[in-house]
Parts: sequence; structure tokens; C-alpha cells
Amino acid sequence: MKRIEKLRRSCEDQQRALDQATREIARGRAKRWYLLGAGLLFGVMVAGVFAYQVFQAIAQGYLLDCPRFSTLNCHRLLPGDVSYWVGMVVRIGVSVLFLSAAVVMAVFMRALTRPAPVLQMMRQRLQRLQADLEALEGRE
Repeated sequence: MKRIEKLRRSCEDQQRALDQATREIARGRAKRWYLLGAGLLFGVMVAGVFAYQVFQAIAQGYLLDCPRFSTLNCHRLLPGDVSYWVGMVVRIGVSVLFLSAAVVMAVFMRALTRPAPVLQMMRQRLQRLQADLEALEGRE
């Protein structure tokens, strides 16, 4: 009888610890999930803006070069200019860089959906205790 009571108390303690750990891990993951989601959205948007500039330059046949984000001193770079190709390579590179960062963030978000190994170990330990308790109660 004492062994059964001891196992019951141990099962209850394990269940409380598992519930508390689950809540704490979920709280921490929620913060990371939102930060990664915001980063993913930002990365895709920046990649889209630079990809749009590349496609616009291809469609129009020239690239606008505006120094220091000013629209007053813009001039056209034609495909015969070296600066045109440098500008295209830079825009494509930045677009690929931000897109790859967005992919990495999506992979991390996917990893956050998997259960934590600590929780799996705690669940297995609780299941073993419950199985032992059921076996002892079945004998009596």
C-alpha cells in the first residue's frame, strides 16, 4: 500500500512538473515565433523590393541610379555602362541574401513546432510511472 501511495504522489509530482515545463517552453517559443515571423516577413518584403527593381530594369532597359536615396539627382544607367551591371549584380545579391535569410527563419520556425526533447523525456518517465502504478494496482 505504501508503495502504491508513493507511486501516486510521484505521478502527480511528475504531471505537475510536466505541465509547468510545457507552459514555460510554450511561453518562450511564442516570443521567438513572433520575432522569426516578423523577420521572415521583412526578409521577403526586402527581397521583393530588390527583385522588383531588377525586373523593372530588365523591362525598361535602363536602371535608375539615385545617390543617397535622393530622387533629385537620378540618372539612367544603360546596359552598355559598367555601373548598370554592377547595380544589377548588387540588387540581385541583396535580394538573394534577404531571401535566404527568410528561408533560414522559416526553417527555425518549423523547428519550433517540434516538441522539445526535455518534454518528451518527462512524458516517457511519467508513462513509465503510470504503467508501474497500474501494474501494482492490478496485482492487489
